[in-house]
Amino acid sequence: MASLESLQTREVAAETRTQRVVDDKSLALGIVYKPQATGTTPVVTISTGVGITLADSLTTTGSLAFTTYSDLGLLADKINSYARWECRILDGLRATKTETNVMLPDSGVTAATINGESIFRVYLDGSINDEMYYRVSMYRGVTTDDKGRTLDQSPIGSHRVKLTGIKYRINFTAAETNNIRIYESNPATATDTQIWNGQTGTDDTATAEDFSLFPFTAAEGSDLVVMFKDTEIADTLTNYIEVNYIRE
Repeated sequence: MASLESLQTREVAAETRTQRVVDDKSLALGIVYKPQATGTTPVVTISTGVGITLADSLTTTGSLAFTTYSDLGLLADKINSYARWECRILDGLRATKTETNVMLPDSGVTAATINGESIFRVYLDGSINDEMYYRVSMYRGVTTDDKGRTLDQSPIGSHRVKLTGIKYRINFTAAETNNIRIYESNPATATDTQIWNGQTGTDDTATAEDFSLFPFTAAEGSDLVVMFKDTEIADTLTNYIEVNYIRE
């Protein structure tokens, strides 16, 4: 059990955040190349409905076929089995399908430098898989935190996230029970457990869920994933999921 002093310290250091994901920008995977030799050039290529290829000037892993690695969990585990690559599921669940969904871009992936980390970012096409996600986490990188520190350099201590509210606007077919969901994602056990569900509001209209009085609190070291799923989500720039949360 945490001491009173540690709980008070965590409360003082708590940080409130608001983040938003828009149409086709649910970040399914963050992939990082870990160079073990000089002069290597990493390349990540996606072929929609076929697979993903990881390569550098030393070797090519070959195409990781989506028929074999049919969900994000299987695909991420395989990528993490390679010595020179590391992968993290972000806006998605381990069970999120790869074979029947469209992974973006349908081409070579250009790495982006974020907080000092070069990340190949793979997105989900929300209007094809009819799902949108956002992961509430202490950090959004793969091997570094949001201040550019490697995870082993981050301050030692117990950290957790609390979800205090959701706001969303989605162009969908019809309101259904279990359209909007919250999962607790535990990286230690590689499990995603649904802890809440609701019925969506009005089509293409901003809708809010306020949890501020009784926030959803993840276990220390775990994340919370907000998911919107419908029979059909239209491809429109007005789609978004916004989350309000506390990092402590």
